[in-house]
Amino acid sequence: MENIPHAAREPLPSIPNRSQEIKVPFGERDGRLYPPGNVERGLACRCICPDPECGADLVAKRSSRGLPFFAHHNRSECKRGYETALHRMAKQIIDDAKAVTLPEHSVRVQATSPEGITLTGSADFPKRHVELRDIMLERRVERWVPDLSAKLKNKANIFIEIYVSHAVDGEKPEKLDNLFEINLSKLSEEVVSDLEKLKEAVLISAPRKWYRCSLYDDLDKARQARDLLRRRLADEKIKALDKRKAQEAADKREREINQNKLRMRSYYAEELEKLEAMTSPAGIIERHEALASDPQLLTAQQWVEAKFSALGISKNHTSPLVNIPSKGDWIFNTHPLVWQAFVLFGIIFKSQPGFTLHTATVLKTIEGRYGTLPWVKTLDKLKRSQKKQGEERNQWYADEGAWFLEHEENQAIISPYRVVIEYLDALSRPQTGILSRIHNSPKFTIKLASLNDYARFQAQREEEQASRIESLIEEQAQDEYRRKQKEKEKQETRDQRDLDAKRCAVELEAALYAGASQASFCPCCRSVFTTAVTECSECGQRQIRTMELNESELETLYHRVRCSPCLDRPS
Repeated sequence: MENIPHAAREPLPSIPNRSQEIKVPFGERDGRLYPPGNVERGLACRCICPDPECGADLVAKRSSRGLPFFAHHNRSECKRGYETALHRMAKQIIDDAKAVTLPEHSVRVQATSPEGITLTGSADFPKRHVELRDIMLERRVERWVPDLSAKLKNKANIFIEIYVSHAVDGEKPEKLDNLFEINLSKLSEEVVSDLEKLKEAVLISAPRKWYRCSLYDDLDKARQARDLLRRRLADEKIKALDKRKAQEAADKREREINQNKLRMRSYYAEELEKLEAMTSPAGIIERHEALASDPQLLTAQQWVEAKFSALGISKNHTSPLVNIPSKGDWIFNTHPLVWQAFVLFGIIFKSQPGFTLHTATVLKTIEGRYGTLPWVKTLDKLKRSQKKQGEERNQWYADEGAWFLEHEENQAIISPYRVVIEYLDALSRPQTGILSRIHNSPKFTIKLASLNDYARFQAQREEEQASRIESLIEEQAQDEYRRKQKEKEKQETRDQRDLDAKRCAVELEAALYAGASQASFCPCCRSVFTTAVTECSECGQRQIRTMELNESELETLYHRVRCSPCLDRPS
């Protein structure tokens, strides 16, 4: 085999569709084909039509463009003359050259492991110019007859088809191995008429493609590509094994975690069952109804009302101080009004103003007096211990709580600490004023240490609120007065401008009747001038406007003056 010659590496210009001017590009004489430029003119060429179904004598001529061609002598041109002549000449060129350029080819390679891992790749072979031996034309191979059959230096058989009007079809491209096709269907008239260009196209540059090709399957490059895949396959097997081991370890770890979850959850099964019941609205309603039947509730209600009535505080002030609803206010073994009244009157109002109140101390006192639902304390303690453990280990569940509980369960666990601090926050609101929270800490400063202080605070707030309302009403009245004054001034300005516009229009009309065809007026004070001026003698405005005067526009004179922008007086 030889390297592709230089001409094969030079791309040809785009090839236009074949012209029908040349009917028979080559003539047959003594079994060989000749171009019309290489034989004598006229019938002296001694050539016949290469189509075996025709065989008529040919006359060598030249076309209107100066190109030599053959024409049938004393008969119409045959339909297959061009196709047959070009097809046979292509085979003759290859037979004479004993060489041809093979198409490029890509050998697909694949490697599969017993585990089912499959890798694919390719070995790519460029076009190659090769020598041909034992060339046979139209020789039958089994059931098929390729245009050319030949052998390469390595004794490999190849088969060539020439495509002029019809591509290879049927079973031939599937059954014949190492069969490729040279496509001459789009050669231009110029190439077909030039034997050297035609040779270059047939042997080297015309499009060509393989149908079936095993020619390269056992070459070193293909074997190396397969070996590379096998080496890669070994690496992939190791990776797959490592991945499988990692997955098995992860699955085992997940099973262990799930087993531990079930084991840990079993320790708190009773508490979690009660938590689930209390997360439903029905469970909370049932709990509040049970607390409402406590005899302490009626006693506490009467006691609180008596306290407020003694100071003349209306009942509507009771709600912001006691019986304030909050999430989980049912966790203590008494009604929320009872334990909140105890915090207010038994702890806060028995301290001094400025005393620092700790949430933990308040919670401890409430639990010591009334107690907390045991299962609530158990789950709260569990959640806090698990969060602390997670923070120490820098684990994800530090933000959740117990790692073996579901997210919804962790969220549903009520903290007695949070219940108390939420109530103390309610007493710190501006409208209540009893406490003041110290920044974001769980500590509060007592501001009002008795019900009397609270009553005075509320009375002062009411006075301040009444004063604010009075000030607001007065401010609104002043704003309304200023608005009306401003509107009045605007209306006076509009009225004055209307008067000035009317006066200006009357003076302009008088100037028209006095014989003036043009006049000027000041856009500020509307003074009229019948002589050319650059500055108003009345107000000093320098942007004087000039107007053409005629009777046809007399009716619109006022409107034109009124609609003219009114400028301010110069400062």
